This record gives sequence, structure tokens and C-alpha cells, in this order.
Amino acid sequence: MIKFTSDSFSISNEILCHETSNSTGSNITIHKFFNGTGDDNNKVILDEGAKLKNVKVIIRGTGNTVHFKRNSHFIGLVNITGSLMNVVIGENTHINGAEITCRDQDIIIGSDCLLSNKIVIRSSDTHKIFCNKTNKQINKATKPVIVSDNVWIGQSVFIGKNVTIPYGSVVAAGSIITRTITEESVVIGGVRGEILKRDIRWEK
Repeated sequence: MIKFTSDSFSISNEILCHETSNSTGSNITIHKFFNGTGDDNNKVILDEGAKLKNVKVIIRGTGNTVHFKRNSHFIGLVNITGSLMNVVIGENTHINGAEITCRDQDIIIGSDCLLSNKIVIRSSDTHKIFCNKTNKQINKATKPVIVSDNVWIGQSVFIGKNVTIPYGSVVAAGSIITRTITEESVVIGGVRGEILKRDIRWEK
């Protein structure tokens, strides 16, 4: 059972659940923007075999989609602020405790991934930082956050804006990843995210 609440109970907001999907203790809340506008055409989709446990989905905006694909398992929070944003949890991906904050750019997690708990993924810094000399914003979110297929992310990892984690890789527990790594099948760790080992594979 999914508890659903909305500021306006717009009929254009949808929860689409395959008959084999399952949810325990989950709650979806859709709000207007802080100026009182926009809380419609949002979708939460659970494909065949998708399982949610103690999940909270908070959407503030219009035209956003949260998609839990086939046989995905998710525990945690999805928080979207904006319009036309997408959060995707890929097929056969198991997430055991993540806080996903989507703003300014999408967050896409691929298939066959394994994520531990106390993980934070953010596609924006939320607040803007400007250079005093040029008056230009210096912390823009310009690319979606992408966790590629077959990635294992350890406990207490932070993944920031504009980051891509490459196929077949492992992110060490406690890492802070703030830049894209392009080389596949590597172990990534530390502050910023450095390559610790190359040419690896992992198994569930």
C-alpha cells in the first residue's frame, strides 16, 4: 500500500503500479512550488516486480517522473524540486538506503547495481554560488547524475552534481565523488573520487 497526498489532489498526478509490484510503509507527497503554482502531471511508476520498503517520495513541481524499473528494490527517500525532472532506478538494482535529491538535472541509476545504505545522491547544490568579480554562478548543475549499469556503491557515499560513475565499477565506502570518472571497471574512492584499482569485476 502506498499512501498518496497532494496539495490540490490533481487528477493529472498518477501512481502506476504493475500488479506484481509491492510497497510496504511508503508515502508519496506532491506539493506546489513555494509560490503556490504547479503540482500536476507527475508520475510514479512501479514496473513488474519492483519493491519499495519505507520509501518516501516528495515532489514539488510539474511534469516529473520517478520510475522504479523491473525487479528493482528501493529503501530511502526521493526528493524532486522542479519541472520535467526524472529519477530512474534501473532493472534488478537494489538500493538499501539512499537519499536522492533531484533538482536542476536528472538522476539516472542503471541496471544490475547494488547500493548500500546511508548513500546521498544530489544533482544540484540547491543554493547558488557566485563569483564576486564576474557575478557568474560557479556551481551550476549542467549534466545529469548517472550511475551506469553494474555498479556497486558502498556505505556512506556522497555523489554530487554532474557526476557519472562508469560501468562495472565499485565506489568505496565513505567516498565523496564530485567529478566524472570515464574509465570503466575501476575501484573509485576517497575525496573527489580517485581511481584506486583498474580492470576489476565484482559479483553480487
